[in-house]
Amino acid sequence: MRVERLRSALEWLARTEPLRSAEPILTNVMTTVAQGTVAGRNDEGCDWYVVSDVPPPGRSATVLGAALRTMPWNLLCSPMPAEAAVALAAALDGVPSGVSGQPDVVSALVEALVGGGRAVEARTVMRDVVRVLGTFTEPTPVRGAPRRASPADLEALVDWHLAFAADAGLPWRDPRESVLGRLAGAGLWWWELDGVAVSLAGHAPLVPGRDRPLARLGPVYTPGEHRRQGYGSAVTAAVVRQLVAREATVMLYADADNPTSNHIYARLGFAAVGEAIDVELRSIR
Repeated sequence: MRVERLRSALEWLARTEPLRSAEPILTNVMTTVAQGTVAGRNDEGCDWYVVSDVPPPGRSATVLGAALRTMPWNLLCSPMPAEAAVALAAALDGVPSGVSGQPDVVSALVEALVGGGRAVEARTVMRDVVRVLGTFTEPTPVRGAPRRASPADLEALVDWHLAFAADAGLPWRDPRESVLGRLAGAGLWWWELDGVAVSLAGHAPLVPGRDRPLARLGPVYTPGEHRRQGYGSAVTAAVVRQLVAREATVMLYADADNPTSNHIYARLGFAAVGEAIDVELRSIR
């Protein structure tokens, strides 16, 4: 195995294109992160990794796995063989604050870090179900109507994103740059009742595909006082209609420990196709 640390997101996107095309769903987050960096997002620091085989003379190397880390976020890993994850672990500079990806990849990498003599404490902090829309089923109609968010909504959107992160138990991060990016791409929608926002849904920038673009839905958030009224399903359906009209394949990540949201997504037509986990790492001194 050969692990390379590349110089830029642009080079990483070019080198990993065959891998990402073969696994568009499970590499979608990585792709949108890299594309955001290329577009000028201000990251504190970036690492771009490619794991490939060592071919015999006269043959080109095959990319078996990829990873990236934009500070202060987790190391994101693509699907890859266990031996590729082990090689990646050995090539890392220090211990990342966390690792995200498919359970088998993350487990192999974390075990390799511990087995490599690094004093590391690992804790799984999130388990997600990866879902892809099949046949869309309209939800039961509710009062209210969708409205596309505008730049005038910026401060409210930042507050709602922070509330979503706190409610989901996610690490606190400043969402302003992400919100601005989604506003520019018409990627955030309110559900309003009598002019008052009662739910929010959005999507990440679309990723071009060989046949159809791929859109990742999220966040979807309804404040506690407005839940169990169907508003979350309604605003999700409104965003899905926009994406289906653009002939996009629609995917999302749902908290595996939240049966309510998973039931809603399944009822709308989102089928489970995989899993992902977030593992927090801490060096023990």
